[in-house]
Amino acid sequence: SDKIRNVADGESNPVALRVQAIAALLKTNQTFSEKHFDYLYAQLKDSKEAPVRQQVASVLIQGKLPEDRLLKLATEYLPKVDDFILPRLIPIFKGAHSSEIAKPLISALLNSPSLDGFSEENLRVVFEEYPADVNPLVDQLVVKLNEMRAGRLKRLQVFESQIEKGDLARGRMLFCGKAACY
Repeated sequence: SDKIRNVADGESNPVALRVQAIAALLKTNQTFSEKHFDYLYAQLKDSKEAPVRQQVASVLIQGKLPEDRLLKLATEYLPKVDDFILPRLIPIFKGAHSSEIAKPLISALLNSPSLDGFSEENLRVVFEEYPADVNPLVDQLVVKLNEMRAGRLKRLQVFESQIEKGDLARGRMLFCGKAACY
């Protein structure tokens, strides 16, 4: 455990190795040290590399975060989170947490184009143990989710109605011919 901690703390070690070491430490203690959380948070916030942010998000969901750290994620990071990482972070917020955490989380989801990647059931499960004053916000989130899905369905129906106007031979040539990507 000390060797793993040394790898996690080693500033000269590559980011991916340090993050893996922090994940390994969670197997014996599911609570992040302040130093390790701060390191992961900095990587999540500052890394330009999506694989690093993905790795950090997957490590964060493995551990237990106290309210103050969840609040930091919700208020400082979620307003700027990209749509690729947001779905990976949502499981962190499942459970009995405060309204102060729910509000920025719901706001981030409401403003995210990736909202329609969630199901109503999964969203309700995330917020089921939150205080009752969050329920109207969750309902608003579900309404927006349903509107997005209805819009997507309408676009698909428009495409479907145009299929019969297509030229099969020309489409085959485009798909199998010179326009193929290599």
